[in-house]
Formats: sequence, structure tokens, C-alpha cells
Amino acid sequence: MSRNNEPTIIDLSNPALWVPVYLPLLTMAKRRKMLYGSRDSAKSHFVAQAIIVRMLKEKFKGLLVRKTYASIKESQWQTIKEIIEGYGWEDLFDFRVAPLQIICKLTGARLIALGMDNAGKAKSVKDVSLVWYEEFDELDLNDFTQTTLSIRGKGIEEWFTWNSTATDHWILGRFFPKLQDGEPDLSFEEADGMFTTVPSTDPEAYIIHTNYHHNPHCNATRRKEYEWMAAHMPEEYRTSGLGLMGRRNLGSLWCRAFDRSKHLRKLQYRPDLPVHLTFDQNNLPYSTMLAIQIVPLEDSVVEIRVLKTFCYKPPSNSTEDLCAGFVYEFDGVELEDGTIAPSPEVYIYGDTTGRNETQKKERQELAHHYDAVKKHLAPYIHN
Repeated sequence: MSRNNEPTIIDLSNPALWVPVYLPLLTMAKRRKMLYGSRDSAKSHFVAQAIIVRMLKEKFKGLLVRKTYASIKESQWQTIKEIIEGYGWEDLFDFRVAPLQIICKLTGARLIALGMDNAGKAKSVKDVSLVWYEEFDELDLNDFTQTTLSIRGKGIEEWFTWNSTATDHWILGRFFPKLQDGEPDLSFEEADGMFTTVPSTDPEAYIIHTNYHHNPHCNATRRKEYEWMAAHMPEEYRTSGLGLMGRRNLGSLWCRAFDRSKHLRKLQYRPDLPVHLTFDQNNLPYSTMLAIQIVPLEDSVVEIRVLKTFCYKPPSNSTEDLCAGFVYEFDGVELEDGTIAPSPEVYIYGDTTGRNETQKKERQELAHHYDAVKKHLAPYIHN
């Protein structure tokens, strides 16, 4: 309320109150609306705004979900409370702390806090039609599955917010596109982080990626912090600044000067040159194989191009799986002129661990790793 006890009027149709990139989510019919990326992208702020609008329109029950109950008060509950107070609408809501709830006095809409340290409570809350999973990446797959299955209300709406994760996180396996080998397909990512729409394997999900660049309300001080990170910690900037997928730098890197923007680029396969395959055989966590071409340049200089790293997880981490992956990627390649390249000429390399028979599926038939390589790549090998 205003100082003279007159109602505070906030025009929620004013675009200046919102982060524009998220506005289509307000009218989207998808059940699952998933927002991820970097800090300072206003993901949580937007979801809180959207939930407040719905609370003012209709009566419903919603859940504020995090890994632990104790963390909800300082995250979703506090974010919603601060926005309401900023609008001057605190008299329209009841903020309860024992237990944690937010109730709209106009409609009776109610938000209930639920921590996964008491996940069974979700089953006892009837007629839930909205859930907000904050720091979604902290939940495990079972946390999410049990919660989403417990929702049986009408017009169900699930909101998800989290910062970018490692590429092996279960969220990618559950909602993001995959390559034929089951690994995440991150071809939708753009190096500058300015992409927004992300394809999903879940027809009920809409995924949007954002970072601080998408948020016009991100202040100059915060932007300068990210600019410094971009200049001095480029790998950390990829994840924490641009919101791209990948492991964050935890120190002790063997290649400390590595900069993805400088040292990585897309390479064109040269069918006129041989492919050199080098193996590192480890049963767990995985075996790896590099596909390399040596490209001659001027003055007897050569360029060593690592075209692809084959690195599969169990149970698809055998020698046979690596060979099958190579054939799939490099045999029958369509060239730019539409013709099909001839079968590659291959040279194989590796160390003595390749004589360990434990990395093979066909143990009875083959003596060791290199026997498997020679069997499955026989049409291509030239050494």
C-alpha cells in the first residue's frame, strides 16, 4: 500500500518490468518451462513474477521445491516476497514461516515449500497445479520423478531454474537432445552464448538458455566482473558468464593455458589424407580413441588436426564400440559437392595396455584389444 493507504497500482503489461526474452513463456501452453544459463540472467526473478501474476488471477496450490527445505526461505520464498514488497502489494499476501507458505488473500492461491529431504510430503499435498524447481540441478532424477508424478491437478505448470551444468548431468540425458551414441548433442550451442531456444526430447518441455547479456537490468558493476572473467578466466567465463555446458574449472588443470575460443575450431575432414587412430585403453571409466589427420603446410611444416575424440561410457566403452563409432563417422562421408568420399586410409597406434583382453566384448574369439581393432577396421588399416 502507498503512504496514504491508497492501493499501489503496478501496470504489469509494462515491458520495462520484465526481461523481454522470457515474455513468450507467459502464454506458452507447455507443461514444463525450463530456464537455464548463467547468473544475472534474471531467471528466478522472472519465474517469481509469473507465479505472482497467476496467484492474483486464480486460486491454486503450488510447490516451491529445492533439495533441502531449509534453503527455500532464502531463495524462492524470499524472492517472491521481495518482488511483492517492491510492488507495494504486501497487504495482499500472507507470508508464513511455520511452515513456509505464501498465500494470496484475494484469491486464496497458496504456495507451499517442499524440500527433497522430506520428499514424501509431496504425496500428501492434494490438487497441486504448479511447481517451481529452483537450483534444479541439485536434485537427482528420483527427486524429480517422484515429485512430478505426485502432481495430479488440472492445468499443471512446472517451472525449472538452474545454472548451466556439466555435460554428464542427468538433466541433459532426460530433457536434451542426444547423439546416436547417447552422448548429449550440444550442436545448438553458439560460442557467444547468445542463443535462446534449445530443442528438447520431451514434447511437454520448452527449454530456454540465457545469460547476463539477455538481461537489460544487469548493472554495470556486474557486467565489468564478467568482462574481467572473460579476459582472465576464459574457461570459467564459458560456464559462469555465457551459461554454456561444461565442467567448471576446479583447478589442477594439466593444460592451464587452454582457451576454447583460441584453441578449438571446426575442422574439415580431408578424404585425400590418411586418418591416424590412437587408443588409450581403460575399461573404467572409459576407453578413448582420437582420430587425427596430419596436414602438410608450407616449408615442411605440418598441422596436426584432432578431428574427433571417441570417448564412450559403460557399457558402450569397448574396443568394438570405438571402431563402430569411427566407421559411422568417417566411412561414407558426404563432401561439399554432394559426392561420397572414398573409404578412409587408417593407421593405428597405441600403448601396451592394448594387449589387455579386458576391454573386449568378444573375449573368446580375440586375444587382445588390437585383434579387435584389426578385425573391425580391416578394410581401412594400412599398417
